Amino acid sequence: MKEQHTHNTPQQNTTPAGYKHIIKYTGFFSIVQTLTILISVGRNKLTAILLGATGMGLSTLYLTITSFIHSTTNLGIAFSSIKEISQLYTNDITPQIQQKITTVRTWSIWTGLLGMILCITLSPLISHTAFGNTTHTTHLCILAPTVPLMTITAAELSILKAIRKLKRIALVTLAGALATILLTIPFYYLWGINGIVPSLLATTTAVTCIHLSQSATIIPWKVKLNSLTHLQQGKSLIHMGAPYTLATIANAGTATILALIITRLGTLQQTGLYNMAYNLVFVYATIPFAALESDYFPRLSNATNSITDMNLTANRQIRVCNLLISPILIILMTAMPLLVKTLYTNQFLPMTNMAVCASIHLFFKSMTLPVAYMALAKADGKTYLLMEILYDAFTATAVIIGYLTAQLTGVGIALALAGIFDWILIYTVYSKRYGFRHDKTCNKLIIGQFVCVTLALAAALQQQIPLKALAGTILTAASLLITYKTTAHEIQIKQLIKQIFHIGK
Repeated sequence: MKEQHTHNTPQQNTTPAGYKHIIKYTGFFSIVQTLTILISVGRNKLTAILLGATGMGLSTLYLTITSFIHSTTNLGIAFSSIKEISQLYTNDITPQIQQKITTVRTWSIWTGLLGMILCITLSPLISHTAFGNTTHTTHLCILAPTVPLMTITAAELSILKAIRKLKRIALVTLAGALATILLTIPFYYLWGINGIVPSLLATTTAVTCIHLSQSATIIPWKVKLNSLTHLQQGKSLIHMGAPYTLATIANAGTATILALIITRLGTLQQTGLYNMAYNLVFVYATIPFAALESDYFPRLSNATNSITDMNLTANRQIRVCNLLISPILIILMTAMPLLVKTLYTNQFLPMTNMAVCASIHLFFKSMTLPVAYMALAKADGKTYLLMEILYDAFTATAVIIGYLTAQLTGVGIALALAGIFDWILIYTVYSKRYGFRHDKTCNKLIIGQFVCVTLALAAALQQQIPLKALAGTILTAASLLITYKTTAHEIQIKQLIKQIFHIGK
């Protein structure tokens, strides 16, 4: 049901400073995300050199297994705690903040231990399912402590997000990425494949310590494992976090099933091309979305009492995401063959058309993702879960049909259609349920950028390299011009760039 409009609109949300804040922090976290991705690419290159394809696959599989167990046993508490702590922090209620954080930390220990026990208990079954034998059971048991470490890390990161310590979030993100590469490579260099398990233990422990060093200095780390009060207070976190966890499981399950289906219908090589193309588009190109959970979600959570405030917050975030993603997509699509050769090898060129077509998905994601957070901000987990399940069902169906029709290119088209479906679904449901509406400026911006991105798609599917280069240059310039004209009257670009590198707290 739509909510009645209230009259407590914060003054800061009605001035250009609110829009300036969004661009500043989105730009800041985009830079952090870019550096993190570059470190990750470097780590993957070195891992491939030192371990080869088999070792790299084993390392990835171990990490995937432990991460999946962590995701399915943490009950979404880390994510749901952002909303509750953020609301208390905005009101500056220090004792209640400490109480809530103690509850979050207590539950992170219990759910982490549950995940560790589950990992140990299921390790023979997991080993047999993943590898066809039980020879990896011991390694999975040794890796079990990484599950509670991941849970603790997620909880501490959520605390930093909720109390708006954005500079510290950037610090732990970069420090964690650097620690991972610095600790991983020596293990691989000295012991090869035998160094995978100790390297995962060392890096996970280091990342947890880095997060604790930043969060515990603000609010001392304390848990009450035997406190019934804290266990009962965690029910509200579970109520909101459980649908988020189920949605995560559904997303991961869909991705796994699709990979298996492509393997059955095609070959392992095509599965590898599919995975690489998917990562290129949906991991490396999502830099403009890096600030959504860290900065946008806490702000949106505090604007849910007013339809006007909520729409204003969401529309401004949509504008920023769309402004940033559009030129990135144009460059990505028109330069795709060069990017594939640079990041991978010539053997991966057959995935180019899939990656180009799938890139359109991100244009629509820049509009749907900020709106999708409304359900979570309003603690409407059931609606969020339903939207995710419908999206996953459509995506799975479309990808299978696309692959049977036109193999990998068909998969790219299917992913583009999935983005459009998600956009229609989210806007239809959320406009009726929460009263969401686009403002006129946002509509004009989206139309202008959509024309540029669509023309870039047409050019990218051509074979003539000079045409791609010319079209990419012209359309990128046009997109940047739209960006400048949209923002120039509200902010000073040079001043903003300086502020991005001087963010406080």
